[in-house]
Amino acid sequence: MAMDKNLTSKPDKKVVDMENTNPQDDIKISTFVKSMQTGVRIPTDLDYKKAQGDHLVEKH
Repeated sequence: MAMDKNLTSKPDKKVVDMENTNPQDDIKISTFVKSMQTGVRIPTDLDYKKAQGDHLVEKH
Protein backbone atom coordinates (compact mmCIF):
# COMPACT_ATOMS: atom_id res chain seq x y z
CA MET A 1 0.00 0.00 0.00
CA ALA A 2 2.89 2.39 0.71
CA MET A 3 4.15 1.88 -2.82
CA ASP A 4 0.75 2.87 -4.24
CA LYS A 5 0.90 6.13 -2.30
CA ASN A 6 4.37 6.85 -3.68
CA LEU A 7 3.23 6.27 -7.23
CA THR A 8 0.13 8.41 -6.95
CA SER A 9 1.82 11.21 -5.02
CA LYS A 10 4.38 11.84 -7.79
CA PRO A 11 3.60 14.88 -9.94
CA ASP A 12 2.32 14.16 -13.42
CA LYS A 13 4.94 14.15 -16.15
CA LYS A 14 4.75 16.73 -18.90
CA VAL A 15 2.60 15.36 -21.71
CA VAL A 16 3.60 16.39 -25.22
CA ASP A 17 1.10 16.47 -28.06
CA MET A 18 3.01 14.52 -30.73
CA GLU A 19 0.71 15.68 -33.53
CA ASN A 20 1.77 19.29 -33.03
CA THR A 21 5.44 18.56 -32.35
CA ASN A 22 8.03 18.41 -35.10
CA PRO A 23 10.82 15.99 -34.06
CA GLN A 24 13.23 17.90 -36.30
CA ASP A 25 12.93 20.88 -33.95
CA ASP A 26 14.45 18.91 -31.06
CA ILE A 27 17.38 17.44 -33.00
CA LYS A 28 20.53 19.54 -33.24
CA ILE A 29 22.85 18.50 -36.08
CA SER A 30 26.40 19.81 -36.16
CA THR A 31 27.72 21.63 -39.20
CA PHE A 32 30.26 18.84 -39.71
CA VAL A 33 27.52 16.22 -39.99
CA LYS A 34 25.50 18.50 -42.27
CA SER A 35 28.54 18.84 -44.54
CA MET A 36 28.58 15.07 -45.07
CA GLN A 37 25.11 15.02 -46.64
CA THR A 38 25.18 13.68 -50.19
CA GLY A 39 21.58 14.31 -51.23
CA VAL A 40 21.15 10.67 -52.28
CA ARG A 41 17.68 9.32 -51.55
CA ILE A 42 17.33 5.58 -50.94
CA PRO A 43 14.02 4.06 -52.05
CA THR A 44 11.92 2.67 -49.22
CA ASP A 45 11.29 -0.57 -51.13
CA LEU A 46 14.96 -1.24 -51.88
CA ASP A 47 15.90 -4.92 -51.78
CA TYR A 48 19.38 -4.44 -50.35
CA LYS A 49 20.23 -8.14 -50.35
CA LYS A 50 19.52 -8.38 -54.08
CA ALA A 51 21.43 -5.16 -54.75
CA GLN A 52 24.43 -6.43 -52.81
CA GLY A 53 24.31 -9.79 -54.60
CA ASP A 54 24.14 -8.06 -58.00
CA HIS A 55 27.10 -5.88 -57.06
CA LEU A 56 29.18 -8.88 -56.01
CA VAL A 57 28.34 -10.76 -59.22
CA GLU A 58 29.44 -7.76 -61.30
CA LYS A 59 32.57 -7.29 -59.20
CA HIS A 60 33.84 -10.87 -59.56
